[in-house]
Amino acid sequence: GGGGGGGGDDGGDDLDETGWKVVHADVYRPPHYPGFLCALVATGAQLGVMAFLVLLFAYVGFVSPANRGSLLLALLATYALVGGVAGYVCARLYKALGGQRWTATTAATATLFPLTCGVVFGALEAALVAAGSSSAVPPLVLLQLAGLFAFVVVPLTYLGAAAGFAAPTAEFPATPAKVARPVPPQPATLSLPVAALVCGVVPFGASFVELYFVLDSLWMEAYYYLFGFAACGFALLVLAAAETAALLTYYSLCAENHRWWWRAFLAPAAAGAYVLAYAAFYYDAHLAGDGSTALAFCLFFGYMTLVALAVALVSGAAGFLASLKFTNYIFSQIKFD
Repeated sequence: GGGGGGGGDDGGDDLDETGWKVVHADVYRPPHYPGFLCALVATGAQLGVMAFLVLLFAYVGFVSPANRGSLLLALLATYALVGGVAGYVCARLYKALGGQRWTATTAATATLFPLTCGVVFGALEAALVAAGSSSAVPPLVLLQLAGLFAFVVVPLTYLGAAAGFAAPTAEFPATPAKVARPVPPQPATLSLPVAALVCGVVPFGASFVELYFVLDSLWMEAYYYLFGFAACGFALLVLAAAETAALLTYYSLCAENHRWWWRAFLAPAAAGAYVLAYAAFYYDAHLAGDGSTALAFCLFFGYMTLVALAVALVSGAAGFLASLKFTNYIFSQIKFD
């Protein structure tokens, strides 16, 4: 992205009046709803670390794909144990943005994703019990899951947050001015819907071949052994999200739009919408038919919505953190009066 720096500087004399350098007094102005943004980014970071560790365990052979329960168990246990990552990331970001509502933000970080999963899982569970299905989860297992959340996820998230708030505040290379600079009219190509369409398709396109095999193993009783390929697909997803978001942030700053925080998260997070759309296509091609029931339909789309949400959070977090690193780098290179 840095190579494009020459583009805005052709004027020479009007170097200080155009391009990304003019927004240096606004680029670190805290966004709207900073606590919510920090919680989302932290959850994405937690899910990313979880996915990386589980793929590593599976690749090394700790998790056997022949035993279906072991992979799910590994995901749940790893998610719970890396709760500290989410707390730490959230606290460091929120403190740097000068946030005051620490308790609420940490609580949101600990509960956003698990509660969403719990609501969807609970609704599907109730439907299975009502239908008298044998695949309903026993009440004892539900209690164990609730215990895992209450006694492992939440305390670890708070411990991570305590460590993050105790660490010295991350300093930004520029300080915001008293008055916000007005954002000039933006080109249509940089509007959020267009940016989301473009930034979402790149991470999705980089990893969707593996998605097909993952869906097969989830819904078609096929065994999945290619964890090395899955790890590569996941790495591509994260890298593509990071690069496209950093590029979008650079072009937004060149267009003198200093409100980049939410855009850097939401644009790559659109990869989740692509995953859900692909799941609908997969359902139509492979699972819809005479034998398909309304309950099967609800189960498929309930669980795939959670998968899509997880992909969105991971891509959004990767894009946001890359954009933050990128802005820190370019603004630390110039000297201010």
